Amino acid sequence: MSDATSQATSDATERTADLLDAIGREELLAQIDESRPRIWRGLATSPALFGWDDLNNLLSRHPLEPSRLTLAKDRGTIPHETYTTQRASSQNLRNVVPEALHEQLAGGATLVLNSVDELHEDTERTAADLERMLHSTVLTNLYGSWTETQGFGLHFDDQEVIVVQLSGRKRWRYYPPTRTAALLHDVVRPPRPTSEPYADVVLEEGDVLYLPRGWWHGASASEGTPSLHLTYSVIPTTGVDFFRWFIRSLPAEECFRVDLPLRGTAADKDAHVRRMKDVLSEMLARPGLTDRFLDSLASRDNRRIYTNLPAAVTAPPASAPAVPAAEPVGLPAAVRLSYARGRIVEGGTDERPVFTAAGYRWEVGKARRVALETLWDGAWHTVEEVREAVSEESWPRVELFLADLLHRGLVTGTSRQAPAAH
Repeated sequence: MSDATSQATSDATERTADLLDAIGREELLAQIDESRPRIWRGLATSPALFGWDDLNNLLSRHPLEPSRLTLAKDRGTIPHETYTTQRASSQNLRNVVPEALHEQLAGGATLVLNSVDELHEDTERTAADLERMLHSTVLTNLYGSWTETQGFGLHFDDQEVIVVQLSGRKRWRYYPPTRTAALLHDVVRPPRPTSEPYADVVLEEGDVLYLPRGWWHGASASEGTPSLHLTYSVIPTTGVDFFRWFIRSLPAEECFRVDLPLRGTAADKDAHVRRMKDVLSEMLARPGLTDRFLDSLASRDNRRIYTNLPAAVTAPPASAPAVPAAEPVGLPAAVRLSYARGRIVEGGTDERPVFTAAGYRWEVGKARRVALETLWDGAWHTVEEVREAVSEESWPRVELFLADLLHRGLVTGTSRQAPAAH
């Protein structure tokens, strides 16, 4: 490796501190388990997080789908035709009309930019890290407000929310849940709180607020400054989600496929229900059911999958890892595990661990597992670092395994300087 390449690779793999480092990952996990709000003051001071220049660049240079950019006011949504215009070459993309957008915001609208992590690399890094920590989908939204008019009014979210005040100040009032583990699409609508707020606080630039799911809240830019904040929303995985998945397996059993005995006696109907109950109990007792459910969830999540041109086009086929190559595969100088929902579970052939990600499955021995665990934090690592972690004898097979992950977009690579934040 040349000195220049070595320096570039060193720069690429130098990971700077980020938001989760500042909070402390274990501290955040403990707070989520406790399910109590908390504010960390002045932690998010890195200019790499997001700023007004980033927002202006996104709005000005990227034509956006109507679902990506919305304006909220008085618990409603302002029609996008009033501040955007359809792009001549597209039926779906729209360009912002600056004058119209500025007027709507001055009139009390709140700007909402959805899924910011798909547009901004540093935001994606934190979202992916949260997904690895919490084994859940994490969505990101950006909110800009200029007046004390509330875009959404008093409401609750059925998600865990981490709020990062990027610029300006914003006042938050929040109240305890009025229904345990309430869902937005519930069978009962939780009553609005009638007590005094649990907290009435102003978030300053750099502050971070954790708000558990179900807590009622309202926020307004009432402090005399434009406010820009980012939210990381952690989507819960509930028993309702499990049974939505599980119910699709019922037709495999005859007792669920046959007609109900609608013209039978009451005893006939009761006996049929008992048969279904017995079969259902047996199905729910099958080992590994929860792991199969989680794998199914992850297989439908195709975010954070990267192309790896040009090398991945000529990467070995999926069957190649079984046969070491005579020549080196030619991996990039540094790699990182870009897909954040992968899992290593037991239960393969001869109880070998299985790596599951985006609907793919690999049985992994000790060497492949060590390679994965080296990359598990999502940071850039040099290929030499991965190679040193496994035995020299195992490296040819591990090299082909990494090439396969690159080909499928679950690992991404670079041979030149990457952003220091990664």
